[in-house]
Amino acid sequence: MTAILVLLGLVSYFKR
Repeated sequence: MTAILVLLGLVSYFKR
């Protein structure tokens, strides 16, 4: 279930 972590990381990176 790493997809959720990856998604969260991507969102956080985009919401820099």
